[in-house]
Amino acid sequence: MYFCDQLKNNLDELQEFQLLEDEMSKYKTLNHENISWDKVYQYSQFILLNHSLDFKICNYFLLSCFNLNNEECFEKLLLLFQHLKKLIDENNAYILAQKRKIQNFIQNFIQEYNKTKVLISSEIVNQFITLFSEFENLLSCNFAKIKIAQVAPQLPKSPVTQVSVNIRSDNINSLNEREYKNFYQKLAFELLEEDENNLNIYALFTQAMWGKIRCLPECNNEKITKIRKPDADIIRILLSDKENDIEHIKCFMHELILNPFWIEGVQLFCDFLEKKKKNKQLDILIILTSDFISKFDTIELLRFQNGDFICKEEVYKYFVKSKENKKSFFSSKKTDKEHTLQDFEQMLMNIDKE
Repeated sequence: MYFCDQLKNNLDELQEFQLLEDEMSKYKTLNHENISWDKVYQYSQFILLNHSLDFKICNYFLLSCFNLNNEECFEKLLLLFQHLKKLIDENNAYILAQKRKIQNFIQNFIQEYNKTKVLISSEIVNQFITLFSEFENLLSCNFAKIKIAQVAPQLPKSPVTQVSVNIRSDNINSLNEREYKNFYQKLAFELLEEDENNLNIYALFTQAMWGKIRCLPECNNEKITKIRKPDADIIRILLSDKENDIEHIKCFMHELILNPFWIEGVQLFCDFLEKKKKNKQLDILIILTSDFISKFDTIELLRFQNGDFICKEEVYKYFVKSKENKKSFFSSKKTDKEHTLQDFEQMLMNIDKE
């Protein structure tokens, strides 16, 4: 992962920056609880990687990591701090002029860490501590100490065991929307790492995407909602070839979980699965998507904020007609899908017993 090494001042024209500012305008206001930290994380990381090493964006990224509070986020944040040190070591002109901002950035991390029960391993924490000690020499300053007593034990790799650590015996449905999405996405990604052909992955993924949705979004008289359609850059990233299929699948899933009403995006994912000859996974995703959109009589009428349809007629027909053609999934003989859904239900029963 390579972050930028300079500041660019034309961010106002960048859609990701505008979306990021929209979210962070809620910070410490009455709308604070409505901040979508997933999107803050996504947009700030995108800007830092592709456009500008702006320290306001760095701090947005830091806040998103603490609010999402998972090890993967903190690993990326560690990479950002390591990148800053590397630029100082290389005498990067821009970074050398930003030493005070780097110092404040580190202080912000320590302050947030010491007031948060952070869910990361002691190994990651020790890397932060060692790195900040090196920064003290580079910046000629002293930082407050990270309170080691608050370090959480290393999270186990088993999805079911991890659930017992994070939510214990709580009812899964009692989680708020962000926690619910993160919970199912984490399970899906861990199963994907263990076996990319495990069909349970797609049941977990769609649960993360749609499990909390009970109704369509509000709209005006023209059926236009407040939902933003993913921009062309995101679509381009999803459609670009990648060497690692697992990472490509994660990329699709993560983006679709963030944008659950982007049904055309689900069709793009289906096209990817078909291209990779993952036919069983494709069949399951088509059926689950058809089940979701068929619950809402008016979903074809709704539009994104820019006026584009949320679920075009041809996209709707793609899923509904494809499901009708897959009669083998509904035969009296047990099929892969039936086994998948039974395994999925058993998994959740096991979780509830923890």
